[in-house]
Amino acid sequence: MNNKSVLENETGINTNDLHLKIVNDLTKKLKTNFPNAGIGISGSVAAKKHSRKSDIDLLLVDKTFKKNKQFTFFNYGVDINLLCLNPNLLENQISVWSFLFNSQHLGYITSANIIFDPESSLGELKEKTKEIIIQRKSSAQQVLMIVEEQKEIIIKEIENNGCNCSKSVELINLLISQWFLLEGILLNNKREHQNSFNLIKKYDYKMYESLKLALLQSIKNEEVLNHIETHLQKK
Repeated sequence: MNNKSVLENETGINTNDLHLKIVNDLTKKLKTNFPNAGIGISGSVAAKKHSRKSDIDLLLVDKTFKKNKQFTFFNYGVDINLLCLNPNLLENQISVWSFLFNSQHLGYITSANIIFDPESSLGELKEKTKEIIIQRKSSAQQVLMIVEEQKEIIIKEIENNGCNCSKSVELINLLISQWFLLEGILLNNKREHQNSFNLIKKYDYKMYESLKLALLQSIKNEEVLNHIETHLQKK
């Protein structure tokens, strides 16, 4: 009798601890409900470096999905992030992710261990994403122009509909992304993203103080955002 789990069969991951047992159980359910979808695991669990406090990052890739969605839920007290993607709807989205300083989704895709992929949808998405990242590295000036365009779109939305927390967060992400592009620093994984503010603090303390002030003021102070914008224009 074969007692091996799905992950043991297909990725060689043992499921003796709670995190890997959860991944195994979720994988079985996802395969049943989405038999043609690509399923992958990313992050610390995939790298076998997780702790009891680690979250679980799963990808579900299916060309029939009407939208790209991310779901967060708990299972046995463990935080689960499930990223559901349709590769046919992702080209523009990946281009946007590729210049955001906190584009962890790119890392989730490119570093994902494939558990199940009957139509090669996840494998093809991984390769396509890697190509976009390579293009990003050689086109910083073009990316800066895209950042400026995205900033203008958000600023107009704020002017027309008022400043809300969601739009302010988007704008701050773009301002930070612009800083990293101007400094020539690329962040490609979760650990680097977690240290991003320390990098800003190290290389540009004035920018760091402005960002900290904006966050402390619930990211609703347009004067602070304008101050950051002015600071970047001097670079």
